[in-house]
Amino acid sequence: MHTAILLAAGLGRGAWPYSGLRQKVTLAVAQTPIIRRLALQLCDLGMKEILIVVGHGAGAVRACTTDIPGVRFCEQSARTGCGDAALVGLTMTDADRVLICCGDIVTGMGNLKTLTATKSDAGAVLLGVPTPPGLAVWDSIDVDAAGVVSGVWNKGARRLPRFGGAVVAEARLLRETLEQSPGYVDNVGVGAMPPAENNLAAALNRLCARGQAVACVLGDEFLVDVNRPWDLVEANQRANAALFAERRGMVAAENASIHESADIPAGATILLGDGARIGKRVIVEGDLILGPNAQAISGAILGARAHLGAYSVVREYARVHDNAIVGAHNVLGHCAEFAGVSFEHVLLWHYCCITAVIGAHTDIGAATCCGTWRFDDTVREQRIDTHYERPPYHGGMTFLGDRVRTGVNAVINPGVRVGQHSCIGPGVILYDDVQDGQLVLAKQEQVIKPWGPERYCW
Repeated sequence: MHTAILLAAGLGRGAWPYSGLRQKVTLAVAQTPIIRRLALQLCDLGMKEILIVVGHGAGAVRACTTDIPGVRFCEQSARTGCGDAALVGLTMTDADRVLICCGDIVTGMGNLKTLTATKSDAGAVLLGVPTPPGLAVWDSIDVDAAGVVSGVWNKGARRLPRFGGAVVAEARLLRETLEQSPGYVDNVGVGAMPPAENNLAAALNRLCARGQAVACVLGDEFLVDVNRPWDLVEANQRANAALFAERRGMVAAENASIHESADIPAGATILLGDGARIGKRVIVEGDLILGPNAQAISGAILGARAHLGAYSVVREYARVHDNAIVGAHNVLGHCAEFAGVSFEHVLLWHYCCITAVIGAHTDIGAATCCGTWRFDDTVREQRIDTHYERPPYHGGMTFLGDRVRTGVNAVINPGVRVGQHSCIGPGVILYDDVQDGQLVLAKQEQVIKPWGPERYCW
């Protein structure tokens, strides 16, 4: 098997505020777009033909994958579900057996290797992974101890493994069952209200119902299906940890340098790209990655497993907390504090304290603060379309879309999402989500009355 089909055509509405200007699958995970990371993994597994099904944001997908050997593109003209997207890809290849992957999964190489290396006579072999508590979106695999699948159910029992968004299948069988879709998701329980779309997991369930042999292999590495903003944090931190696991010790590329006054713990893994620099009085608290030409200088403080993207600068006693991923071309200076994930071209300056996912080209004003925990010690419920769900992880962060600006002393409460092209004015205390393209200003009531020396008994 040498053919893979990646599904990258969806709107990704559940990932708002990162699904407007962007195609969700092009969001960076540990400095690499999700879809590019997946395509490169498949190249390493020996895939010679990688068909990427595009739709919404097709240009962005092409831009970050077109240079990868074997990649071709085909377009899903109508947004009628991931099943129809898979059908589009299947019509573009004459391969007998194919790997189909959702383009928004972030997983370890071992899981993909386990799936593609499995020898089976089954018509389809699914990748199964554990179902974590609190997950809002999943498909359960009803599988026995021998790996035989009897059904694939939308939101089935949490004790069952979930479908990891990747399947190896006979192209003819999968094409036939996708073409037999009733036009709605039909792998749901009694009383459910399924959407009108052709769904890949539902097609796999129909294979089981027809008596076709379907198998499941269980992955033993992480897998994050990026459906929500908080999934971006989990995916980044898991992928970043995998980078540190791949290489240990001190690895410095050409022209990288470390000043003798830098405080670095013994045994830490330090990975420095070409031209990266750790300058005077910098404190490094654990493992660290600096991308090409990234700089930590003039007293910067870098937490364990921090990762700075290319050309980013942390300076003047700014602090990057543990597990933070700083995107390319960021500037953090003058005692700014940051925890979370930022994308490219972000500015944090002058005593701001930010725990957030920060979209690209965002300007954080002086002393802006993002709270991390509510007074009631709970995580804020999030509205997704017309229903509410509570994030299973990272729900206390703030989520700022692309090209957001904040004014001096703005305060953004835990779990608040701010849409792209929005401004949060000086002194605003923000409790609720802000939609795309909005300006929020504080309305201040003032008391003005006479004052002078007479108030001090002169």
